[in-house]
Amino acid sequence: MIQMTRSITSLQAAAVVVVVCGLLLPNIGCGERLRRNRSTPKEKGVNTGLNELANDSTPVTIGEKPDEDPFDATRQQVIESANLLNEYFADAADQTEPAGADPVAIADPDPVVERIGEPTQSAITTTDDPDDGSAVRISLADAAADSPVESETDLEPVEAAEADPDPQSEPGTEVVVEQVEISPLTRKEQLVDELITVLTELAQSEDDPGASAIALAGLETIRPDTLDALFDQGLLSEAEQASLEAVGQLLRSMATDSGSGSTTIASPSEIAGMLERVQRDLNAQAGLKISNVQLCTRVSGYGQFEPFPTNTFVAGRAQRAIVYAEVERFAQRETTGTDGLPRFGVELTQRLELYHVADDLNIWNRAAETDNTTSRNRLRDYYLINQITLPANLSVGKYTLKVLMRDLVSDQVAEAIIAIEIVSG
Repeated sequence: MIQMTRSITSLQAAAVVVVVCGLLLPNIGCGERLRRNRSTPKEKGVNTGLNELANDSTPVTIGEKPDEDPFDATRQQVIESANLLNEYFADAADQTEPAGADPVAIADPDPVVERIGEPTQSAITTTDDPDDGSAVRISLADAAADSPVESETDLEPVEAAEADPDPQSEPGTEVVVEQVEISPLTRKEQLVDELITVLTELAQSEDDPGASAIALAGLETIRPDTLDALFDQGLLSEAEQASLEAVGQLLRSMATDSGSGSTTIASPSEIAGMLERVQRDLNAQAGLKISNVQLCTRVSGYGQFEPFPTNTFVAGRAQRAIVYAEVERFAQRETTGTDGLPRFGVELTQRLELYHVADDLNIWNRAAETDNTTSRNRLRDYYLINQITLPANLSVGKYTLKVLMRDLVSDQVAEAIIAIEIVSG
C-alpha cells in the first residue's frame, strides 16, 4: 500500500510539471526556456525575472499593455489542469488500491504551484537544471498540509435499501413469540397426565416398580383412577395392590366437597372414620395376629391378668395354668339381628401343642376349641383364655407351648410360642 501510494504521488508531481511547462511554454521545452531566461539581458520596462514578478507588488508592465497581467490566463489554465489531474489520479487510486485502503487525494492547485525562482527544501525540481533558481517547483508537502487525505470514516454512509426484517438472518434481533395464556387448572391437568405416563413407564421398565407405584398412589388425590392401569397390567401382587389401594383411599378421603363446588380438607373426625375403614381393609389383607400370649395365674379381662413369675417348673409335679392370648386383625362377620339392626360376629379356634425342644417331639396336645362372640358393635379388642394342666411326667428339659389360632371368618391362621423349662426338684 505504501509503495503504491508513493508511485501515484510521483506520477502526480511529474504530470503537474509537464502540464505547467506545456502551458507556460507551448513551443519550447521547459529546460530550454529557463536557460534562455538566464542568458537574456533585462530590458527596461519589461520584468523578465520570475522572482521579481512573484515578489514585486507593483504593477507589471509587458509590452504595450501595462495594466494586463500576462500570467493571469496561464494561472487559470494551471488551476483547471490541476483539477483535472486531481480527478484523474483519484479515479486511478480507486481502481488500483484494494478495498478498505485510504484513498489518496490530489491537493488543490493553489498551494502546489510555488513561486517561480524561489527554491524550497520540500520542492521537486525539474531535472534540466536542479541548481537553477528560476525552475518551476511543486510542493507536495504543502499540498498535503492544505488538503488532508480523506478517510473512509469521513464518507457519508450509504443507506441500504429497505428490506423486510428476517429474525433468523439478522443477529441480535429480538424475536417476540406470542404466548397463549393457559389457566392453572388446564396446566395442572397437563402436568398430571405427563407425570402419570412417565411413572407408569418407569414401573413397567424396572424390576422393582414399588417406588413408581407409590408415587402414582400419591396422585390419587388428583386423579382417582391413577392406579387402575398399573393394577390391570399385573405388575403388583394382591398384597401390594391392597396396600396401595388403602393409601389411595386415605388420600382421597382427605379432600371433601364443601358444597359450593370447591374442595376443602376433611375434618379430623372424617379422616378418623376413613382410617377405620382403611384399617379393616388392611387387616383383612394382613391376616390374623396373636399380639400377646402368657401363662397366667389369674385373668379378669382384656389386659387384666397375672402371669406366672417364671415359666420354670419342678419335674414330677402337675402344673395348672391359664393360657391368655390377645388377638388382632380378626375378621368380623356382619349380620342382621331380629330387630333389623346389624350384628358383628367373631369366630376363632384355638389349639395347644407342647413340643420337646431337644428332639422336636410333640408330647402333649389340647384339641382345638371354638370361640363364638356376637356384638351389636364392631369389636376392637379380643382375647381368649384356656385353662390347662401340664403333665407331671414331663422329663427335665426345655419345651415350647405352641398356641395355634384360626380365624373361621377369613380362614387365616396365626401362631405364637411360650417357652417352658422343667427342672429337677
